[in-house]
Amino acid sequence: METLIKLCWLGNTTTGVDANIDQDIIALGLQHGVGAWCYSRLISIDSKYANDELLLPWKKLYIQTSIKYQQKLKVFTQIKKLFLKDNISVIALKGMALASGVYKDEGVRPMGDMDLLVPEGEGMRALQILLKAGAQMTVVPRSVLHEEVHSHVRAILFHGILIEIHQRLFSMGGTFYIDSIDLFEHSINITKQGVNLQILSDLHMGYHLVAHAASNIVGGGLRLGWLLDVALLWNQVADKNKYMLDVLAVKPCLKKEMTRVFYMASLFLPNLNRSVLFEEKEVLQDISSLMIVSKVEEKHRVINIVEILRTPGLDKKMKLLWREFFPVAEYMRYRYKTHTVTPWLYFKRIFRF
Repeated sequence: METLIKLCWLGNTTTGVDANIDQDIIALGLQHGVGAWCYSRLISIDSKYANDELLLPWKKLYIQTSIKYQQKLKVFTQIKKLFLKDNISVIALKGMALASGVYKDEGVRPMGDMDLLVPEGEGMRALQILLKAGAQMTVVPRSVLHEEVHSHVRAILFHGILIEIHQRLFSMGGTFYIDSIDLFEHSINITKQGVNLQILSDLHMGYHLVAHAASNIVGGGLRLGWLLDVALLWNQVADKNKYMLDVLAVKPCLKKEMTRVFYMASLFLPNLNRSVLFEEKEVLQDISSLMIVSKVEEKHRVINIVEILRTPGLDKKMKLLWREFFPVAEYMRYRYKTHTVTPWLYFKRIFRF
């Protein structure tokens, strides 16, 4: 992990790092979404790495990511046109925004799906627009209400690209949910290859990225690529101390959790005095122990229930809790790959066996 962090460092050199690169480092870089970035960094320092057989998996990822970005940019343009016909604004989130703006080379920032943000309350309408345009559903929600309160509506496949339409940055009952800010009023426009994209301002993109990483630490794992996202965005602002404080001020009650992410992201930044930015040791456990990309189903169930209990409205809480344990039949058929939904299936769902 130390070698990988050094490869992701934003300074001008990776002196001595190449001696430690082996198959395990290559695999770890792919797992944590930084393989293409590391490859690009190495060949920018010394062209000999371009034909290094050991780096071939990273090189393939870099090339594939560049090609896939072009496909995603084309699909984004199509979606934007469809939404504008129905007066729905759209903001590019996460990978699409980062690859188009913060990262200077779209080949170094892999993204699985395309995350888009529409105004709150417009998620279902935006979904129906794409379904009518030929999109296919890939998942089934537990209930209509779940879809209304979650951060995004069900994922769909549109022209071969997995799309997640967000109606808010976090679920209504989520710890990091904010409801007092119109994100469309705090967005900016950028141009990438002749395409105009609306993205979040540096402040609110920073909050989204930092909060996303912090919430995933609670959920059971952290990807190094998420910290690199934060570091690159943070590195482009002049006053790093003020920027960090401004992001923390978006949700002051979660200062500790977000500061921890900033501390870890600071490991990638050159010429940064951490003793000034961080008065106390903010990292409570070693960064390597957090770099676990794993499925922790039981923990996710607890998180889901806590989010439900935090959702505004007693009626919503009760309906969401009921559907958490007794989802609609369509969901049960999808989830358990069966045509028949029996009481026994619900029993198995509740007790997880």
